[in-house]
Parts: sequence; C-alpha cells; structure tokens
Amino acid sequence: MAIVGPGYGQFAQALLTGIDAGDIIAIRLDNLTTGAVYWAFANANENVGGAFVNHLWNYGLNTWGWEDTFAGGDQDYNDMIVQFDFTSAYGHGWLV
Repeated sequence: MAIVGPGYGQFAQALLTGIDAGDIIAIRLDNLTTGAVYWAFANANENVGGAFVNHLWNYGLNTWGWEDTFAGGDQDYNDMIVQFDFTSAYGHGWLV
C-alpha cells in the first residue's frame, strides 16, 4: 500500500486494513522529488563516512518522524510524521 503525503504543512489520514495481531508492518519513505528510497532500518540505507544513515526517529506512542534527504539531511526528522493507532480495534484515534 502506498500513501502519498499531502505536502509541506498539510495533514492527511489513511486507514490501513487487513492487519492482524502478529503481522509485521515495514515502512519506507520514497522521495518523489529525487527518486531516493529510505528504509526504516539504517543498514538498508546509504553508507556515509563508514556508517549507515538512519532516516527514521521514534517519537513514542507509535509516532515516527522521517528525514527525506541523502546523508540524513538536517536531521530534524519532521519531513514526514507517521502515527499508527493500534490501541483500538476500531481506530478511535485515542493517540491523536
């Protein structure tokens, strides 16, 4: 499933269906401007100065911030923010 971000300063919400207990969710960020792809696991990303670059930061409460530029960019991890609401079987948005 692909979810396209709405753009700078905008908000979008998407519903993921068919996810069951025990399923593994893997997320990646595709920079549509540069064509670069960044993965949640640093070892799958580019190597700079002998170290793999992390593009994902955990803010807690199932909230993740992405860095969308090669070599970690400005490392603010706010280029795309993703939050999963697993607290409710019906997605009541209790974390928001």
